Amino acid sequence: MREIRNEEKAVKKSGMNRRGKRSFFFVTILLLCGGLVQATPVDVNIYSDTVIEDGDEYGTVNIYDTPPDQTTVTMTGGDISYCNLYDTTSLSFAGGDISLVTTYNSSSATVDVITTTGFNLYDNSIILPKIQTSI
Repeated sequence: MREIRNEEKAVKKSGMNRRGKRSFFFVTILLLCGGLVQATPVDVNIYSDTVIEDGDEYGTVNIYDTPPDQTTVTMTGGDISYCNLYDTTSLSFAGGDISLVTTYNSSSATVDVITTTGFNLYDNSIILPKIQTSI
């Protein structure tokens, strides 16, 4: 009987019983494994001039005009799975990676370096190569 009381006192002093040890172990495992989970790319709708740069990662990007203003998106880096251009929007692509570009209406994409997997063009939309000039 005396041993049990001494053990209870020791547990109270340490503040850690079996349940507490299990909980601590479980939380530690969750925190360690939490860094292994990758974030899911977000989908975004863009209505004004924007820059997409290194470190930006998107699932689907929809680019729209806000009349009477035309929306221009400049991409210097980052990653987009699907990019959809509507109205008379413009995409200036100088770096990064886009898996698929789809243009509708009279939208246009100007590309410096083509690293996309594919293009879909509809309704008078165009893809323009960026022309380098030197004097």
